[in-house]
This record gives sequence, C-alpha cells and structure tokens, in this order.
Amino acid sequence: MSYFLTGNPDGPYLRKSEPVWKRGVGWQTRQTWEGTSRAISAAVPSWIVDADSVELDLDGPSGVAYVTYAKDITGNPDATVTPEVEAETTWEIQGNDVVKEIYEHPIVRNSEDEYRREFKIQLNNWDAGIRYSTDDLTYDLKNIFEAAIRGARQYSDFQWSIRKSVTVPRTYHTPVSVAGVGKLWTTANLPGISGAVLLDAYAIATATKLPDGESPAGYYLSWLKKTPSVTRTSSGRFQMVEEWVLDYWSFTDPDTDPVVVGIYEIYTPTAT
Repeated sequence: MSYFLTGNPDGPYLRKSEPVWKRGVGWQTRQTWEGTSRAISAAVPSWIVDADSVELDLDGPSGVAYVTYAKDITGNPDATVTPEVEAETTWEIQGNDVVKEIYEHPIVRNSEDEYRREFKIQLNNWDAGIRYSTDDLTYDLKNIFEAAIRGARQYSDFQWSIRKSVTVPRTYHTPVSVAGVGKLWTTANLPGISGAVLLDAYAIATATKLPDGESPAGYYLSWLKKTPSVTRTSSGRFQMVEEWVLDYWSFTDPDTDPVVVGIYEIYTPTAT
C-alpha cells in the first residue's frame, strides 16, 4: 500500500519498506519512494535529516528515491545476524617508547631504601649548590649520579602494551568497558584475550621480571589499564579500544607492616 507524503498528487509515494543487511553495518531499513522527479527532489531535505543514505534516480519526468535508515528490524524473522555477532575483536601487543625520570631507572628503583634515600639527598645537595658526597652510594648508583649531575635527569625506555579493539555496527548497544581503569591487572585477568596473544603476554611479563623474579619494594609488575576510547569510523561503525601497559607500578600493599602506600591499586574482577 502506498500513501502521499505531503498530499501532493505528484508524490512522493512510499512503495515499500524492507529490511536489508550490509556487512560492517548490520541490518537496516530501506524505503523505496516514487513520484515525479520534481516531487522526489523536493523531498530530499526531509529524508536526509534522519537517513543514512539517499539514492536518486531522476532520469525522466518520474523519479525514484531509495532511502536507507540504520536501525534494528524488530520482529524480522530473517534478522538472525545480531549486532553482537557482527562485532569484530582485534588483540595487539605493541612496544611503546617512553621517557622516564632518573628516579624511575631500575638501578635507582631496585636499590635498597637507604641507598635510594641517599641518592636523592645528595642529588638535592648538588642542585642546591651545597656540599655533596657519593661515599655512601653503591658503584652503580655512583654512575647514575654522575650522569644526573651532567644533566641526564631523564632516560629513554620502552613499555609493552596490549590493545583490545572492538569494531561494531552502529546498532550495537554494549558500551565500552570502564572496569578497572587506572588499576593494575594481572595477565590472567585480561578479559577474553585470545590464546596465542595470552601466551605472548605471559612470556613478555616473565621476561620483564627481575633476575630473582621479585618486584622491588612498593612496586608490582602488572598491566595498568588506561582510559578507553570510542571512535566512529568512516563507514559509520564504532571502534572501542581498551589498553593495558606493562611496567613495575607503584602500588598500595595492605599486607605489609606498616602498610606501603603507593599510587595504584590492584584490580580484582567481580564474579559474574
């Protein structure tokens, strides 16, 4: 059955409305309008307010418009491919170059507390232009100290990161996960990671450990979850990205006496 859009005898008339499926987008509604070419052209501004595409065939006095809207087709028995099924997940392991402060250098960070304190005291003395001494520093800390007073207060390092990218059609309704943002994750807690990537993540974490397999006091080798991002692609799909960065992170350790207070907390997933 057809009807008039505006009561104009020239149309346009809605001839049919049908579900169509497109890879990368999912299920849509496609409408076919007919009328005079003049009436079809006049109706275009009203269609493009909400439509995702408008195709015109105006060859001759009569015209046809194909108007597509990206939305769910409820009750369509053929719409078995859901937006969730259409989601595409990609896992990546990347190495990122970073610049760190001299106090984060492994030689400084892994030294015993008394030597770290002495390093900072004597470096502050140097900066203040007063007497300093390296007599109570270890050989390795003396070398770092000499580099620091020559201006090397930062150094280049790299961090491993894991990125989870989920590309979904515009009808996908599950938001990007913000669980555990700014907290420390173990490799085992990374959600839904594929088997091969998980093995690589374990191997990277194992290779990054100190020779004795322990973390320095107040630090925890783990994956820090960064703030996720959502990007709309040129095809109208959405890409949701979560990222975790591996390093020795300062953390609060409630099991020590006295309690070691750090910057980050360890994330414990809730049972589902």
